[in-house]
Amino acid sequence: MSIGGWYLWLVVAGMALVTIVNRATLIVFAGRFNLPPIVQNSLRYAPAAALAAIAVPELFITNGAIDVSIHNAKLIAGMVSFGVALVWRSTILAIVGGMLVLHALEWLLK
Repeated sequence: MSIGGWYLWLVVAGMALVTIVNRATLIVFAGRFNLPPIVQNSLRYAPAAALAAIAVPELFITNGAIDVSIHNAKLIAGMVSFGVALVWRSTILAIVGGMLVLHALEWLLK
């Protein structure tokens, strides 16, 4: 079955509607009820958890397979970046340090 024409636009419009309703619900009802403190504290970690869910698999997968070896430059650079972030508490230093290590390892492992 080929997807095209009106069916494609219907799917896009449906996805947009679901997204708008989902976000509008939170905005409209945000002040009408109070979340328990434990839920409020837990929601503080949602952005970091979402970022980790996107970034971490990229570190461990190389050529479609899980690679936890010394030859995985992305994993080593990610660990260095994490270490820099823990020690110096600087996002910029963590990014720069991780990228320098990544490019150096990719150059050395060629």
